[in-house]
Amino acid sequence: MYSSFLINNTIMKRLILIYFINVITFSANAGDIVYETVQSGEWSDASTWKNGKKPAYWLGGIVKNRTVIIHQNHKVNIKSNQGRALNITKNGFLDIKGELYTEFPIRVNTGGQLDVYGNLFVKCPDEGASGIGGSMETALSGKVNVYSDGYVGVDGYISIGTGSTFKNEGQIATTKNEIKGGENIKGRKIHKDEPSVIPKPNNFLPIALKSFKVNINNGLAHFVWVTASEQNNDYFTIEQSSNIMDWENIHTEMGAGNSLTELTYNVRKRLTSKGTIYFRLKQTDYDGHFSYSKIISANNTFNNREAIPYASISNGKMIISNTYQYLQIFDVQGQLLKCYTNQRVINDLQYKGVLILVFDNQYKQKIIKSL
Repeated sequence: MYSSFLINNTIMKRLILIYFINVITFSANAGDIVYETVQSGEWSDASTWKNGKKPAYWLGGIVKNRTVIIHQNHKVNIKSNQGRALNITKNGFLDIKGELYTEFPIRVNTGGQLDVYGNLFVKCPDEGASGIGGSMETALSGKVNVYSDGYVGVDGYISIGTGSTFKNEGQIATTKNEIKGGENIKGRKIHKDEPSVIPKPNNFLPIALKSFKVNINNGLAHFVWVTASEQNNDYFTIEQSSNIMDWENIHTEMGAGNSLTELTYNVRKRLTSKGTIYFRLKQTDYDGHFSYSKIISANNTFNNREAIPYASISNGKMIISNTYQYLQIFDVQGQLLKCYTNQRVINDLQYKGVLILVFDNQYKQKIIKSL
């Protein structure tokens, strides 16, 4: 009888233990919270988040079992007066599919994870004010993944702690030469000492860019981008770079202003640079605020001399080699005489003397024509 009591008592203790384990496990899972954006806006604004539930970002940051998702085409802003740091702590998860702009540091603590599919801009160059090891920092087993379409621009330092995981398949740039723990980065290198990795602080622009692509054929680049909607959109600027550090404007295209329908833009541009070229799309609104697309790249293998349009005179006709889009002809005083589009043989130009030919607003040639 006594042994039977002991057996029953032991079974009861095990059942009670299993019950409490299940209760604790259920409570932990039930406590998991997912915050996700429903529109662009401020991190601190409840209207930015689903059901009006906004996540914390300082004094504990993204706490245990908290997941924050910034969806594609949503842009979230954190101003410098809203806290000290964005902390991703143990079991915390920040998924950036859209865009996040923060004016104070990001710290990925032990057990936290940051995934960047879209754009992340960190603007806090004063390392001392942040109180941490860098403007963007990982500690011990913190994890950072920058995927192929991801872009991270840090106006300040990057510090990668020993034992943390930092994988880069996209683009990362920083304004500071020093990267602490850079040997722990796996994948593509970080571009250091880049002065223009961060756009000017502003409210994010209400434009939904669905895609931005380029195809290059024999020196002629074909750019295509699609917007799902536009609001107060003044114009676009295509910028190119050979090193993702120095950028130049190569084309300006007017925007639609306001649109709720999908719009497709097509631009063809003759390129003079060879090799791998990087491109980004800058969008500017009527107030002068602007935003950048993700960086894309393409390889240009054309021969400069063969691809640049060139005009010659034969039997009173002007013959133009190679393709072009738009030709303007000026006299030596700068007076516009005539314009042509994709015309290879010109026989109706009733002017003589010194003429200035401008192809596609960039290639100039001086030619002498007599009647």
